[in-house]
Amino acid sequence: MTAGLCFLSLWQYWYWNMDLTIQLFFCTGEHKDFKLRLLTPCIRSGALSVKMSILLYLPGLLVITFRRKGLATTLRYLITIAAVQVLLAFPFLSEDPWSYLKGAFDLGRVFLYKWTVNWRFVDEPTFLSPTFALSLLVGHLTVLVAFGLFKWYKPDGGVWKIINRGLRQPLRPAGLTPTTPDCKSLI
Repeated sequence: MTAGLCFLSLWQYWYWNMDLTIQLFFCTGEHKDFKLRLLTPCIRSGALSVKMSILLYLPGLLVITFRRKGLATTLRYLITIAAVQVLLAFPFLSEDPWSYLKGAFDLGRVFLYKWTVNWRFVDEPTFLSPTFALSLLVGHLTVLVAFGLFKWYKPDGGVWKIINRGLRQPLRPAGLTPTTPDCKSLI
């Protein structure tokens, strides 16, 4: 009975935690109010400090921000996110920085097979192998690069033209066509 209640408690905590994080993250969309736009990277950084899976949204957000707002705003967002992370981690960094960084960003962490839902068709030894983890990472990065090269920037003349435009005029939007939050061109 106690184990069941403990599991239920952990399950509720995880779902509440995830729900709160996602709500924090998505409630900070594009705002017309300047003060709210200044809070956007702070709130998104707060969501990141609660749940590291928010990092999975970062590449798409960077693409959208770069196209809509330009290089300067994108860099300001990244610096603000990093500064909030350092501010939130300061008590731990001041006590034992190496231990904190090693534990907080342990990319070698192995996830338990019993908690997976999406990879049940793979047997447990394969799921736990470093080769499988590396292949998933390489596959994810390959898909991001492919979308960047052939999909996200296509309406604006390609990735190299967008990057060149963004570097030459960092205060202006790098994209020529309006972009929706799902990175579709409106033209």
